Amino acid sequence: MIKATDKLVLALDVDTKEEARQIVYELKDYMGTFKIGLQLFSKEGPEIVKMIQDEGCKVFFDGKFHDIPNTVAKASANVVKLGVNIFDVHITGGSKMLKASSDIAKTTALEMGLPEPIILGISSLSSIDQQLLTNELKVNMDINEYVVKLALLGKNNGLTGVVASVNEAQNIRKACGEDFIILCPGIRP
Repeated sequence: MIKATDKLVLALDVDTKEEARQIVYELKDYMGTFKIGLQLFSKEGPEIVKMIQDEGCKVFFDGKFHDIPNTVAKASANVVKLGVNIFDVHITGGSKMLKASSDIAKTTALEMGLPEPIILGISSLSSIDQQLLTNELKVNMDINEYVVKLALLGKNNGLTGVVASVNEAQNIRKACGEDFIILCPGIRP
């Protein structure tokens, strides 16, 4: 049975390992997973992953991989080797990139005797609204339809779920099914 704490992910949007350690130490009994983004990882590197694991917690690496398939595959294998439980990729990288990431992550986990990682797709950043999607990116679709289309692309190419807003979750659930994970970011105060 999944506990409520297993469904909670706390973003460590801080600059230093010391700040992150304090948050992890204070909240590790209440959170299932701690999210490391580019802000913290680019300063502290893989040591931040180990620090969280040493506290008995799971790690979500929010690296939002988006590159050619070979590069994303190698990066995916590397984060699996670090022992992260969850990581994400941009779905707009396309089916070859998504499949390469998914395949190598699963193979690497199996070879290392690690649990298969959860791979989440990023469909659309929260900073992209309908106007930007249409006028700057030249995507002539309703943003809600676009997000669902991308979620299906991710699902069909080995992703475990997506990161999506609460407003998009119902349509994604309907299109992708009950087993597809939808991680909804919290709202900042």
